[in-house]
Amino acid sequence: MKAKTVNQLIKDYCSEVDNAEDVEEILSFYWSYTRKLMVNKEHPLLFLVGLGEFAINRKKLAGKIAKTYQAIASLNKKDYTGIAKYTDLEKRLAAYKELQSKSHELVHRRNRFKQALLNDTKDQNNLEE
Repeated sequence: MKAKTVNQLIKDYCSEVDNAEDVEEILSFYWSYTRKLMVNKEHPLLFLVGLGEFAINRKKLAGKIAKTYQAIASLNKKDYTGIAKYTDLEKRLAAYKELQSKSHELVHRRNRFKQALLNDTKDQNNLEE
């Protein structure tokens, strides 16, 4: 089976549906918006209707942060081309760090919630005894 691109899938689907032009525009807009969200990584969780919830891999994010630190350390900031690369890497590093902090906060919130549920069940069991 040959893999199809998203554009080909949209065209195939639109050929079977009435108002193909409108449906194609809506699907193209939805896909471009979704793809932009996935690439920008503004939040550690991404919920897509019909597809589920996607979470960022924290180990891979930590690896990207380490690689970005190495790239920044290897640049010559005094060089003309080094300044542009340095500022770009600094912005990327800040975005990665913010994403990492959001991810850790989310994990801690989930753990607190699970602990609260566990404590509630323990309290309920103690009351039953």
